[in-house]
Amino acid sequence: MPVSVAVLDTIAQQEGWLDRKISLAKVDVEGFENFVFEGGKKLIYNGNVDNILMENSITDVKVVGGMMDMLYDAGYRIAAILSVNGDPYHEDWWPTFNPSLEERHNVKDPVVSDQLAFLARATSNIWWQHKSLRPDDAS
Repeated sequence: MPVSVAVLDTIAQQEGWLDRKISLAKVDVEGFENFVFEGGKKLIYNGNVDNILMENSITDVKVVGGMMDMLYDAGYRIAAILSVNGDPYHEDWWPTFNPSLEERHNVKDPVVSDQLAFLARATSNIWWQHKSLRPDDAS
């Protein structure tokens, strides 16, 4: 069955999303999330999207790392990690994710942290929040 595909930035431009505040972007495309974000860099980097809720089912740690690095670089921070049912997932570990991404952000050859390896092993929903909404977040 043929499926139509469109680039997120093209749709964002057509719909005027680049010029207005967006409360939530939901991305759930069964392992192709990195392609959505690659095709939506203008929208993601302009800072107008407050929250991104994405399902990650990608198991290639390099792909997951690149996607996480891009979102972090665009100003997003992990606010929560949830199971596919929406329940908090390893809540005690949440505070370690953003420092781990900050560390990756500051080195030339990023390492695969335990946090990143976890995200590549476990299908989960990740709630990203733009740092402009997180005044207590120093990073």
